[in-house]
Order: sequence, then C-alpha cells, then structure tokens
Amino acid sequence: MKTYKFVILIFAFVPFLICAENPMNEDPIKKAIVAFKAKGEMQDLDLALTLLNAKIQKMNSTQKAEAYISFASELTTIFDPSFDSNPPKIFMNISPGIGYDSGISPSDVADPKIRANYELKIEENKTNAKNARIQTAVRKELDKLASSCAIILESNELSLDEKQKFNSAISNGSFPERFKVKASKQEANKTRHPTGGAVVPK
Repeated sequence: MKTYKFVILIFAFVPFLICAENPMNEDPIKKAIVAFKAKGEMQDLDLALTLLNAKIQKMNSTQKAEAYISFASELTTIFDPSFDSNPPKIFMNISPGIGYDSGISPSDVADPKIRANYELKIEENKTNAKNARIQTAVRKELDKLASSCAIILESNELSLDEKQKFNSAISNGSFPERFKVKASKQEANKTRHPTGGAVVPK
C-alpha cells in the first residue's frame, strides 16, 4: 500500500513540476517570436513557423484562420512602418576615419577617442543590420499569412457569419495596411495553396 501511495503522490505532483518549469505556461510560438525580435536570428522565426504548421495540421478552417490571425498579430508587434520609407543604412565595412583601412580591428586603432567612436559605429551597423533582417522577414511572413487567410476566407469552408467575423477582426485590428488588403481580398489567382494554406518555413 505504501508503494501505491508513493506512486500516486508522484503523479499528483507532476502538474506542479511542469508549472515550475514554465510558470507562465508561455505559448512556445510566442516565445520563439519574442526571441526572434530580441536577437534577429532566423532560426527563431523558423521555429515559430514550424510550430504553427504543426499546430494547424488537425485544425478545421475556422481554427486555422484564427491561428493565422493570431500569428500575424504577434508579428505585427514587431512590424516597424517607418522601415519602408526610411530603411537603415548598412555597410559591409566601416572605416575608423581618414588614414585608416575599412574593416580593421578596433584594437589596431591607437587613438582612444577614434577607437571608441569606431566601436560605436560598428555596433550601430550591427543593430541596423539586425533590424533590417527582422523587418524584411516580418514583411515576408505577413504576406504569406495574409495569402493563407485569403484562401480560407474565399473558400466555401466558412459560413458567411464566420467570414464576416474574420474580415472584421482583420480590418479592425492593428495589422499593417498591406496585410489587411491581402488577407481580406486575395489579389492573385484563386487556386488553392498546394500546402492547404500552411505557411512553410524556408
């Protein structure tokens, strides 16, 4: 009897152990997107897309539309509208100044003031490159998600009420205008996406 009681106690504590590891029960898709925003690493965005595709495999059209819109909403928090009109300047190599070669190591710059300024310019260039990478990827994936939403909304798989609900959620949401236009009305051909509307990571 003691053995059985011990086993029961172990299983009773499993939920508490799981919550201890992930106290906020954070959505792994959102976690991956947050990591992508922080580091600008494409592997984090690819992970989020892979998790999304796995999640929608057993979903009906209504649930898929909800998942796409939810994912697009997360990406919209990263979207910077100023990037289109004022993209950051990115340089392959940066020079410390007149008389120095581009791309040299900061340690090779003897003057401390020039070296400090050079290091600042290097970090600024890295930040600009990361932001450009993030904004370019976000726009690309939002376009894909918009097309996936449009395919579902133009199909006969949703009721009229459901279509109106999703169109309203898209038009009244904080999404970029380009997403709203593409998602609510498909611009290209009306053929079904070969993957059934899934957003496939690169």
